[in-house]
Amino acid sequence: MKETLGRQHTIAQALLNAGFHPDATPSEYDTTSRSGIKLADQNGNLRPFSEIIDLGTTGYDELDRWFIANGMGGKENLAFGQLTNRYADRFEGRKERGMLRSLEFDR
Repeated sequence: MKETLGRQHTIAQALLNAGFHPDATPSEYDTTSRSGIKLADQNGNLRPFSEIIDLGTTGYDELDRWFIANGMGGKENLAFGQLTNRYADRFEGRKERGMLRSLEFDR
């Protein structure tokens, strides 16, 4: 779970840096979250994944809920949460495919 969410966080950060706007920014999400976990840093930006995982399971769960709040699992293919999920999955699949292809060169 940690590795998968880490990839998804990296994709989310890249999308945010590229100007994509989620339905709920990290700071907006923090104001509605009941967990007390803060996904936003003091500037309102998404906290580094290393800080979120330091919070343990609660941090993972809150990050996952933020992705869901931004459309992950919904019907809109271009929703921010859906994009982070899709591209993280695509990276995972390509990683395995790339490894298998690289083994061909060792023969």
